[in-house]
Amino acid sequence: MNVTIKELDCYRNLSEEKKTEYINLSNYSFNLDLFPNDTMKIELKEYLYYRGRVLTLRSLLSERYLFHRLGSFISDCYPSLASFIGADIVSMDKIFKKWLVKNGKSLFKETLDIDRKKVIRSDSLLYLQRVFDYFNPVDHSFIMDNDIWNLDEINFEIRKSPIKRVRTLSFAEIPQKNIRQELKEIMLLHLKQNAVSTVNAQLSATRFFTKWLAQDNPDISSLTELSREIIEDYLMYLNTEDERKKSYRTEISHLRSIFSTASCIHEKYELADLFLISDMEKTTRTVYRSYSNEELKRLNHSLVFRHEQVARALFLHQMLGTRISETLSLTQDCIYVSAKGNSMIRIHQEKKNKVYSKPISAEITQLIQKSIEYTTSKYGKRKYIFVDDSNPDLAMPYGKIQYQIRRMIHDDDLRDDNGNLFGVGTHLWRHTYSKKLTELHVDDITIARLLGHANTSSLKHYRRMGNNIIRDETRKARTTMDEIIIDITKEWDWK
Repeated sequence: MNVTIKELDCYRNLSEEKKTEYINLSNYSFNLDLFPNDTMKIELKEYLYYRGRVLTLRSLLSERYLFHRLGSFISDCYPSLASFIGADIVSMDKIFKKWLVKNGKSLFKETLDIDRKKVIRSDSLLYLQRVFDYFNPVDHSFIMDNDIWNLDEINFEIRKSPIKRVRTLSFAEIPQKNIRQELKEIMLLHLKQNAVSTVNAQLSATRFFTKWLAQDNPDISSLTELSREIIEDYLMYLNTEDERKKSYRTEISHLRSIFSTASCIHEKYELADLFLISDMEKTTRTVYRSYSNEELKRLNHSLVFRHEQVARALFLHQMLGTRISETLSLTQDCIYVSAKGNSMIRIHQEKKNKVYSKPISAEITQLIQKSIEYTTSKYGKRKYIFVDDSNPDLAMPYGKIQYQIRRMIHDDDLRDDNGNLFGVGTHLWRHTYSKKLTELHVDDITIARLLGHANTSSLKHYRRMGNNIIRDETRKARTTMDEIIIDITKEWDWK
């Protein structure tokens, strides 16, 4: 009794062209006869059909040897096992480890990054756990008293980043039991109003504060007991002893938000005034950095030879001047034609939960179409242009972009104009796009609209970035971002 690849959705949903490419793999099968009885065969068939719905074809094929290894183990060690439902996973895991060692298989594997190694459980052990979890699902009803919240269990819609996966919020490290409970009530309210990333940052700031509080003011057990004197002691600690960062402005702002909500819940309105405006350190004159044309060329020449869809995403990121979250969350229906006949792109701002539009060139349109074709050919029709390989229904995670850039810089020894290795951040490309617009003397209102800004207040920072604007005014040929990228990618099939 077998289940063949061609029966599963990951193959059936491919384009006809892609099916032809994989025709030799379509008859690959999973051998259900390795399992001891008809009940288990039916269970595993159901599991394979489920995996065929949620995985890509290549990912499912990579599980084939794990499936057969699990079948051999069950046949050898559990010939009388009736079902995975209700099985003793703790005992089974121990016996599986002994069986793997006996058969010369590893219990652990190393995952390699550029500058570090991680040791995790082997794929075989993880596969057993995955199968068990499928047939023995945990109750996912949300319980507010839990110290770790699974965000998928919360019964109202929350604003999650499509590219940065925050799956849980942890209160476990809050030392004071009462404050921990108070924070849960506050955070539940904040989740209804703010993005998950903001709430997570608020919780992180509060976690650090409560640890300091437990050490320096162990008698404090509730937020309602805080005083201005305690806050002044904490500010003194941040500015004289703590060495985590140079600026605490954002962290203090998060604490103010927490205390403000607490003041309303407990009707202790003085909590909202524990931090004063003067506590917020004065910001120094902001000078944004940007890439020079030569730096752009070095980076983009290397990008051409990396993962093609990651390269497309980063080229598009530069040409649109968007935040990376906005680029990676572009949907396949983002392009439309305006009433005046102009090609426009619709961009969702996760940071503000708003949508804005801007005109795009033919080159950008072609690049987006090429990216959509790549995704569709590999994963079928999907929501996003750039998708997560392990779950194509989700947008490409920012972690993949970071890894690819870090790998590229390391492999190609990419250095800036000062001879230092490039950093990994992607926001400098947005700064560079903005700086190009100011050097081209585009008016502030237009620049703000192109960047998706609500107003022009931050544009003064972009205008400070270049000191050569006046000297460059007489130059006839200006190198724009689009021109740089198009020149570098001439060898690509844009059509």
